[in-house]
Amino acid sequence: MKKIVISAIFLAAFACSSSATSGFAQALSSSELIENAKELNGAIVSYKGEAVTAIMRRGAHSWISVNDGPNAIGVWAKNDLAEKIIFIGDYKYKGDAVEIEGIFNRACSEHGGELDIHAGKITVLERGYSLAERPYGNRMRIAIALFLATLIAVAFFRKKL
Repeated sequence: MKKIVISAIFLAAFACSSSATSGFAQALSSSELIENAKELNGAIVSYKGEAVTAIMRRGAHSWISVNDGPNAIGVWAKNDLAEKIIFIGDYKYKGDAVEIEGIFNRACSEHGGELDIHAGKITVLERGYSLAERPYGNRMRIAIALFLATLIAVAFFRKKL
């Protein structure tokens, strides 16, 4: 009995250590997390995507939305982990590509039953960047042509009146 208790304590300590977390984490997409939420509830998972919308600070923790294409998953992380993220994706910026490792919750009791990941580790895989705003070539030409056509039409109809 004593060996079982010692083994259980050893395994629990190993599973909680940061180096062990990445060894046990399952790399999954948002679709896999959503489709298998019941089976994965409470599991340590790895999820990769782009940090989008905003980092919302709530005391010592922050909410981060991470989008992998089809869906975005809410990530609850300590502020020191969230501060690693510099660029947040929106229409002006490509957000940082991040890997989140943490505990997946199908219906988090701490956050009103929301599906989320409580991050234990955040790794920035690639820094985001500013997106250059360029007017689209064809759209600009079409707008100029329509403007000129409107001016000609106005001039033509004014002479008739």
